[in-house]
Amino acid sequence: MYYGDEVGEEVNDVESGIFYELKSLEQDIFRTFFNLDEVDKKKMPAPTQMRIIGYMLNHQDKDIFQRDLEEVLKLSRATVSEVLQTMERNGLISREVYEEDSRVKKVVLNQMTKNIFEKKKMYFQNIEKALTKDIKVEDLDVFKKVIRQMHENIEYIKEERKRI
Repeated sequence: MYYGDEVGEEVNDVESGIFYELKSLEQDIFRTFFNLDEVDKKKMPAPTQMRIIGYMLNHQDKDIFQRDLEEVLKLSRATVSEVLQTMERNGLISREVYEEDSRVKKVVLNQMTKNIFEKKKMYFQNIEKALTKDIKVEDLDVFKKVIRQMHENIEYIKEERKRI
């Protein structure tokens, strides 16, 4: 079931649905801003890696473990494990034994990764500036509010599925 412009208005055309619009926007953004050659792709962390790096930089005052990243970024254990393995292989992070519990390894960023993040952060800020050009702040606030509500709806659905 899809919804149209009016609240509760049902739309049967898949191309008019929110899911289609979001996926289409994601593809347009990727094709426009991330169509890098193979050399550039190898140098720059992927979007999920950037989220992990960003979280770690914002929480440098505490030890960070895989389970923290799973919870905060709402990613599965398998996804975080795979991404961390790739990051470790590419020299972006290291995993060190935690002094308080040798069974657990904390995730640690190196200085090179911090530098790459700052460079790519500026790139993302420029993308956001280009994408939001000529859009009123109030409209962006509504857009962000709607996205947050969609995230909450997804969390509700996940909880409901666990109960079944």
